[in-house]
Amino acid sequence: MRSLLILLFACSSGAKQPAAPPVPVSIEQRGCAEAAAGIERGTRGIRDPGQSVVSALRGHCLDDAWSAVAIECFAKMTEDDLGRCAGELKPAARDRLFTTLGDDLFFRTISQALDAYLKTHPVEWQAWEDEG
Repeated sequence: MRSLLILLFACSSGAKQPAAPPVPVSIEQRGCAEAAAGIERGTRGIRDPGQSVVSALRGHCLDDAWSAVAIECFAKMTEDDLGRCAGELKPAARDRLFTTLGDDLFFRTISQALDAYLKTHPVEWQAWEDEG
């Protein structure tokens, strides 16, 4: 019994346990220039390829203080990621992004998008309500 008490006392003594090793943390942090370059690469297929947007978007990133999550997303983005990455921005910053990429490419409503499409791709049709 006495040895059990000594063992219990020794195990519960105030001796400090060695500290756990530090968790590895990625020290790579991307900046606004990389985010702007990622947007440039990812949007080549939908905007005029002769128009560079890097400097304008880098400025928007700095002015609007984009979050690290948004910057990381844009830096790694592909053509399919624009909506997902833009969702990381505040609405005003998102509007500036889309305005910079081209007002004629992004529409606030389905009606605006349809009107723009019909201007470039005319369709001859007659509304069924007009048939009498």
